[in-house]
Amino acid sequence: MDAGIRTVGIDALSVDATPADDLPAHRILCGAHAVIAENLTGLDPLLDAQTAGEPIEVSLLPLRLPAADGAPVRAVARVG
Repeated sequence: MDAGIRTVGIDALSVDATPADDLPAHRILCGAHAVIAENLTGLDPLLDAQTAGEPIEVSLLPLRLPAADGAPVRAVARVG
């Protein structure tokens, strides 16, 4: 069964152009119940692993912030 894309990770400040009054990518992704992880670093080893066809498992561990619609995360990945 194909689950589709549930998480989008990016090494930029936002999935939308910044500064922006409108956030079309956020609206589309959040409307599809996707998780957005922005401003990630150290992604080169993951791109190399992806190119080599190695499996990659990523975990995003957010801080609990009551009544917030987002939070900083500790992002970790396992290759192989």
